[in-house]
Amino acid sequence: MLLCGDRLTAQTAHRDSVYEIAKADVQNFRLNKADFKEFRESGRNKAQSDYFKPIATNVSNSQLLQDSAYVKTYRHLAFMKTKRRRTTAYYILATIAGIAALVIIVSFIADYGGGGF
Repeated sequence: MLLCGDRLTAQTAHRDSVYEIAKADVQNFRLNKADFKEFRESGRNKAQSDYFKPIATNVSNSQLLQDSAYVKTYRHLAFMKTKRRRTTAYYILATIAGIAALVIIVSFIADYGGGGF
């Protein structure tokens, strides 16, 4: 339930269940490399793109494709999942930066004796 000022409102059960089903179905969603590259180059801001349209092979119940609330929720969740997705190069650079920081810290402790603890 949501509390808004002095009014108390509740979400409908249909909306909550559609959200949970869409959330589970989006776990299987993934753009292919070519579409992901095009999505990144376009600025990562086209949530209503056809990239995120649910198709029968990605959903648990194909009858939900007729439900506009399900389709909107699926598109939004698929967009957010893809927007947070990173390339392999990102993870490689993050790992190298972490290792470099660790080496600097260890060498600093070794140089200045870290025995004062």
